[in-house]
Amino acid sequence: MPHQTIVSWNALITAFADNLYGNEALHTFFQMENGGFVADMVSFLGALRGCTSLASLELGQVVHSLLMESQYGLDVVLGNTMITMYGWCGSVDDAKIVFEKLLSPNIVSWRSMIGIYCRDGKGEEALGLFYQMHLQGFKPDEAILVGALEACATLGAHEQGQRVHAYLAEVGVFEVLVLENTLLSLYGKCGNLCDAWAIFRRMEKRDIISWTSIITGFCLCGYSKAALDLFSRMQLEGRLDEAEGLIKEAPAEIYSEACLCLLGACKVHGDIERGVYVANQIINMDLNTPLVHVMLSNLYAAMGRPDEAALIREALGRIRMQT
Repeated sequence: MPHQTIVSWNALITAFADNLYGNEALHTFFQMENGGFVADMVSFLGALRGCTSLASLELGQVVHSLLMESQYGLDVVLGNTMITMYGWCGSVDDAKIVFEKLLSPNIVSWRSMIGIYCRDGKGEEALGLFYQMHLQGFKPDEAILVGALEACATLGAHEQGQRVHAYLAEVGVFEVLVLENTLLSLYGKCGNLCDAWAIFRRMEKRDIISWTSIITGFCLCGYSKAALDLFSRMQLEGRLDEAEGLIKEAPAEIYSEACLCLLGACKVHGDIERGVYVANQIINMDLNTPLVHVMLSNLYAAMGRPDEAALIREALGRIRMQT
């Protein structure tokens, strides 16, 4: 480029950062600096985002140092970007230092810091920040409310979770799937199946996280039969994709029964490919092998594939002769 300007450099840095080319964004940033151009806010934002995409704490600290030497200092937008960068780099302490130095943190600042605490398993710090934010007159958004509920779940803080839940009702936040799922997880971990079940029943939409949370909650409280009943109900609704995904996360006490339930549901819904896959998974783990062969044979027969059904019955005969 014959006539380079700060605008053209920034355009290049930003383009690299937008497309997660962190190395290229930072290389361009330092090349610009070495060429005698003075970085502005846009330059620093792109460089910090480049550090975030690389999760490079060392480079992030270098850019941070250059920023503090500039005229911009801890502008709230730059500060928020820096908090996010340190969070992705795993340096919670550095993120906290930046947050506490912000003169006027905004909702993005609070959201970022609470999210970082939650990801790092620091439930007490996340909740403390949530209450501090509330006292300062900020209205939490959806992501912050999820963070507060996740913090309660991490701590097993049932009463505090109920207070956050009451706040949701107070401000009229209803039927938000991610919040409902987080409440399910919270109440399940705290052993409050009554509230968990009440939330689950009134949910208009449910996804794999909803089903996993309620079924896991019943298992954690020792209600394995109820968990299996829910798993069966899920399959009766034709949610075989979700059921298969749930099996991968299923607690040990219901794993084999859940696999058999899914295999039976595959016959009901005519999903032979999934049925064969599930059957092979069970056989490979030596779980109820004779019964699985019978169910798989019946599945082939129901789908009009008698040759495969006969082969499975022959294999079952050999297994019985060996036992």
